[in-house]
Amino acid sequence: MKKLRYLTFALIASLAYTACGNENKSDQNSDSTVVEETTKTDSPKKLTVEEQVEQIRIDFQSIESGISSYTVEEKSYRNPDPEMYYDMSNYTSYNKGAELVKLDEEMGEEGYYSKASYYFKNGKVFFIFTEVSYMDDLFLESRVYFDSDKVIKAVKKEKEPDPEDNSVKLSSLSNVPDAEFVKDPAAFNAIQMALVQSALTRLKASGPRE
Repeated sequence: MKKLRYLTFALIASLAYTACGNENKSDQNSDSTVVEETTKTDSPKKLTVEEQVEQIRIDFQSIESGISSYTVEEKSYRNPDPEMYYDMSNYTSYNKGAELVKLDEEMGEEGYYSKASYYFKNGKVFFIFTEVSYMDDLFLESRVYFDSDKVIKAVKKEKEPDPEDNSVKLSSLSNVPDAEFVKDPAAFNAIQMALVQSALTRLKASGPRE
């Protein structure tokens, strides 16, 4: 798919730990009582991936439910290189006070349209949702979940784009694990973090939306 790399820009078990405390005993004379003192400190339980994903969904819903109360700013980016004239993107940022909580990145060319929504908490990305369509036919959805700048889960829905026959709706398909994440989680993570950083960098270099 021609130049799709620019449009999918926004794309490109269980553990438990418990610490036991120390037990101290002191014996006194035979006519005295025995005093036993036990102290125990429990470390926070390590959440499973699905428990982390559930918390991410809660944080996502919290941002979406409060979207009307945030400060919204719309900007546009154009690559300064004349040979990259087609490299353009629009950005919509949502700020809660001074904190960026959501950033929409939109791109389009020759019938293709891509929109990536980045969600942030305490300055770190925790979720990316991406949609890509061709001639208004939605053919790809991607969901990437993060914990401390590390991808913990990536799923997607995908079909062949066919504007002449779009009888197969993406909504009828199920999410499946992203093969690239399964194949090489470290490489996939590096790409995702690079995309986040690129979106933030381009946002800073953007001007007011025309």
